[in-house]
Amino acid sequence: MMKFLKLEGLLDHLSGYVEDRIELLKLELQEDAASIGTKILLIGIMLMLGLFFLLFISIASAIMLNIVLVHAYLGYLIVGGVYLILTLIAFAFKDNEKIKKVLYKAIGKSFDKSN
Repeated sequence: MMKFLKLEGLLDHLSGYVEDRIELLKLELQEDAASIGTKILLIGIMLMLGLFFLLFISIASAIMLNIVLVHAYLGYLIVGGVYLILTLIAFAFKDNEKIKKVLYKAIGKSFDKSN
């Protein structure tokens, strides 16, 4: 009878261990999810602020060019043309495998640094 009770105690300890491991895994997953969510939120905020900066610098540059060129629209056309050229360059290199590898590595490293 004692051997049976010891076996029962062993099974209780084993089931408690398994339950604790499951809880630990859940907590680790929650921590990883929170870390990734925080990074995504911060990157989104930085992108939004960067876009606002780019917008206001572009408008200021266009107004300055308007004053220098003494026309009410040429500055806006020049700044828009610069963005059109940058867009065409980006479009031309969109399938470049070297650029994709560099971006994948940079993104992977940014997520690896959190641990």
